[in-house]
Amino acid sequence: MKVKTKAKIHNRFDIEVRDAKTNKLKIKGQAENIILNRMYSRLVEFESYFDNIVFGKGTGTPEPTRTSLFDRIDRKRATTEEVVRDFPVSSWTKSIRLEADEYVGESITEVGISNHNVSVNTHALIKDAEGNLLTINKTDVDIITIYATVFIELDNSNPDIDFFQKGTQNRLISYLTGDDFSNPRLVIGDIGETTQTGDVGNYIYCRFLTSAADEQNRKVTFSTRLNTDEGNYDIYEVALSDLCRASLINSTKWQPFRLEEQNIGVGDGETTEFDLKRYDIFDVDIKVDGQKAENITLKNIDSGAHRERLPLWKAIDLSLNPNNPNIFSSPFNGKPEYAELLPTTVVKVEPTNIVGKTLEFVLEGEYSFSARRAYVYVDGSNDGEEFEQIYSASDRGWDPSTYTYTIEEPYEYLRFRFSGHDSSTSTIHSVRMLNENYKTPTVVFNTPPNEGATITADYTVPYIPKTEDYVLDVSFEIQFGEG
Repeated sequence: MKVKTKAKIHNRFDIEVRDAKTNKLKIKGQAENIILNRMYSRLVEFESYFDNIVFGKGTGTPEPTRTSLFDRIDRKRATTEEVVRDFPVSSWTKSIRLEADEYVGESITEVGISNHNVSVNTHALIKDAEGNLLTINKTDVDIITIYATVFIELDNSNPDIDFFQKGTQNRLISYLTGDDFSNPRLVIGDIGETTQTGDVGNYIYCRFLTSAADEQNRKVTFSTRLNTDEGNYDIYEVALSDLCRASLINSTKWQPFRLEEQNIGVGDGETTEFDLKRYDIFDVDIKVDGQKAENITLKNIDSGAHRERLPLWKAIDLSLNPNNPNIFSSPFNGKPEYAELLPTTVVKVEPTNIVGKTLEFVLEGEYSFSARRAYVYVDGSNDGEEFEQIYSASDRGWDPSTYTYTIEEPYEYLRFRFSGHDSSTSTIHSVRMLNENYKTPTVVFNTPPNEGATITADYTVPYIPKTEDYVLDVSFEIQFGEG
């Protein structure tokens, strides 16, 4: 399967000329760039692209194939003025300042941005407010400030794609606004519902991806193959970690898949109930020795009974937590994270429903020269202000261990705190709640099938039912363009 998404880039310049003595604004210019091919060659390799602002005195028509200004004067290392990381539009503004005694007598007409050298990645001619070409003649009483802003828009028009919307942590937004890029991993989930953060709802599997840059077509592809012994789950959603996800439920790309002759058991003349082995199935036909069975009852095939363990956000009333992105993130959606990196998280709950619910924690202390510990603390409160500790657990060693706690009091708020030895050991793998409605999906016969009879099921599923019977090729494509 292939998932495609887009990121659009635009660069604007604002130029101010001020009197060196009075700071009075004398001239204001602007420039709207074209993105040069050289820019895309850097983007698809996730290399730096915005270190310097370059200025020149040439004229002409900027072309995408150019790598330089028409007539360069110089470049200067740019200083960051502002970084906005948001969704769908982010921006990165940097500036340079030409002092009164610098570049006197030069006529500035063109600008661009570059990485560490003089070759430019964008190119624009300076204009006035009416759109006329503007020449700025530098004198010894002028201070010129050139601001360059790069705007990044993640294309959210694809109904199948959700971008990871914690803007400060989306790895594509972070790269395009100045941070280094690290390759994402493939993440598989088994829920498929949209969350506040655009992240996978429940992590069940991840693996490394291979990246391939296509400079000519301005895109980069991350891909992998899940072999017969890999990723064998019912796949509801796939994601590039901390970047974007694609839900397969009600997708325009993935159609419901028909499975036939799925063996669910052999009759013994007495047993009437058989495990269907899958949830969220429809158009079900049960057959006994190849003949469609009548007088049967299907039980527990809906998604409500789907999981023995629920990510915390599926087990609480989300209307009580309208803006709480932490509950959709690690470890509350099953994504492991080092304890020291996790924020304290407060969750509002329904007190009459929380009593008797069981929380499950998976912790791993790890070793690094000596044993490390991972800690989790749970506090309860009735007003969200005053909390009392009601549970704690810790783990040391390499192997993950499971701890459970059943809530005994009708609190209105639960607070989760985590700690560890340092930021590279002591992992919290997951915080989940046991599903009291969990039941096995079954078919019940009014009359038990005969001894030795082969019982099979035909049904349709809305997800990818990955098994050891086949491989699955997965690729994500990011298309860069000008916006």
